Amino acid sequence: MNELTRTALQETAARTTTEQASPVLLVPASSIARTLSVSPRYIHLLGEQGKIPVCRFGKGCVRFSPSAVFAALGIDAA
Repeated sequence: MNELTRTALQETAARTTTEQASPVLLVPASSIARTLSVSPRYIHLLGEQGKIPVCRFGKGCVRFSPSAVFAALGIDAA
């Protein structure tokens, strides 16, 4: 491997490790409901209506991103 190729690989590896996206936290409806003092069914209803973003995994597994839900509802998550 020549020096130019080695340098290019090192730069790519450094760029890849520093630019990795942070993992997205996905939680069940009960967690969001507890935070908002509503029922989990109401959270599912908002998801079905398209008012909050939903991540569906198969037929019955539904998860929510707290930051995305709070942003969709106009709530400051801080």
